[in-house]
Amino acid sequence: MTKIDIDIKLPSGKTYTQPIVSFINNEFVPSSLSTQPISEDNSIPVYNPSTGEKVVDIYEASDEDFKKTVEYAKEAYKTWKNVSQGEKRDLFLKLAELLEKDKELIAEIESYISGKPVKNNSIFDIEELIEVLKYFAGWIDKLQGSTYIPDKDNLKLTYHQPLGIIGCIIPFNYPLTMMANKFASIAVGNCAIFKPADQTPLSILVFAKYLKEAGFPKGVFQVLLGKGPNIGEKLSLSHDIAKIAFTGSTAVGKIIQQQASTNLKALSLECGGKSPMVVFEDCNLEKAIEWCATGLFSNSGQICSGTSKVYVHKNIAEKFYTQLIDHVNENYPVGDPFDDKSVLGPLISQKQYEKVIGYIEKSLKEGLELILGGTEKPENILKDSRLKNGYYVKPTIFKGLTSKHTINKEEIFGPVMAIAEFDTYEEVIQKCNDNDYGLGSGCFTNNLQTAIKFSKDIEAGIVWVNSSNDTNSHTPFGGVKQSGNGSRDNGYYTLLDYTNIKAVHINIEQ
Repeated sequence: MTKIDIDIKLPSGKTYTQPIVSFINNEFVPSSLSTQPISEDNSIPVYNPSTGEKVVDIYEASDEDFKKTVEYAKEAYKTWKNVSQGEKRDLFLKLAELLEKDKELIAEIESYISGKPVKNNSIFDIEELIEVLKYFAGWIDKLQGSTYIPDKDNLKLTYHQPLGIIGCIIPFNYPLTMMANKFASIAVGNCAIFKPADQTPLSILVFAKYLKEAGFPKGVFQVLLGKGPNIGEKLSLSHDIAKIAFTGSTAVGKIIQQQASTNLKALSLECGGKSPMVVFEDCNLEKAIEWCATGLFSNSGQICSGTSKVYVHKNIAEKFYTQLIDHVNENYPVGDPFDDKSVLGPLISQKQYEKVIGYIEKSLKEGLELILGGTEKPENILKDSRLKNGYYVKPTIFKGLTSKHTINKEEIFGPVMAIAEFDTYEEVIQKCNDNDYGLGSGCFTNNLQTAIKFSKDIEAGIVWVNSSNDTNSHTPFGGVKQSGNGSRDNGYYTLLDYTNIKAVHINIEQ
């Protein structure tokens, strides 16, 4: 008989029971492929990125599993869409309460499979997950339509109604917080099928245990394990799926857009980024340095909105370089995710590690000046027999960036910052907007006029003024150009993205 869970001992010494099969109709269900021997064709290996060691092999969901999951969702939708707003709200609050009690354990589980430092990263992610659920709970009974009488014989109404079944495809860099953003679909009466990233499928399965305990009905929330070309493609092509909500790379987003066109299903695409940050001469330099570092080196640079390209005014450039190096050296130690002193953990996989190191090597060949970091693993990692095979990269900074360099426009998704100098506002805004992406952006200035002008002129979905990547559950998140299709996660706007606004015309003439 196929195991549905295993006991895992975390580096902290805590032991918990980890589901390792898909969550279908409120049960953990072995794949119909599980009667076959484990192979590359039917399973996914899950690794601990801090050591490079394999944690477990999980079976992919089969065609049969997919069909059953969709049918369960269709059946659940018939009743879930009509469940009272008060009942939905209470379920969300109950789920948040249960997660709050075990947030430290959940943070450690997230760290174990993603490499995020527990104290300085993943605990904040779990707190955000809880906050997002509470935020949506508060909106559930407040999403209202409108009424108006254009003339004496007509009454016009609008309803906000759910779309149906939502296919949610989430990335590896923020497994539970990205899932939480798409939980908005359930708040407004849809049923959702989640496909977690290949690298990080375990924490969402733990989340499912709490969801079941909270009392969510069968079929409302389901998790299918599998590779993107398998489960992701099935969701995108299925005519039973009303919408795809995707967060991930631009390349994959384009594939999903093509597949979804088969039935013109709705799409939310939150894709890659190459977010510029501008440091004007009149800024608070100390704060600018702090935020520039935070905006990129958090989560080891695996942030789609990470401000990896920094433009510094030439008159303060030398001070900026010196102070930035000192700040990063002092405040961004790389180490074991379960060490409270660690701020940067490993990258998610060997593949991602090789990709980032490749960008560093190419930048060196192209003549960029390395002022911090490089291709070698940190000394403390190399000296540790347990960690030396992990996917660690030093925080790395280049200066002298121009339009000719590869990393000027390509997303690295690692702790690599590139800096260029500028002279005039017109020059820097042109360079910022000469970019295929348009997710995040920001500037540091004490001039209100400059801040407002920059926020209007920059081509991006998000603008930070005197900060970087300080997102929250209330504020919409998303981009333009090849960073997304205009949809937004977080806040009131994301709730609207999962509804159909129906117009009703009533002739009241007697």
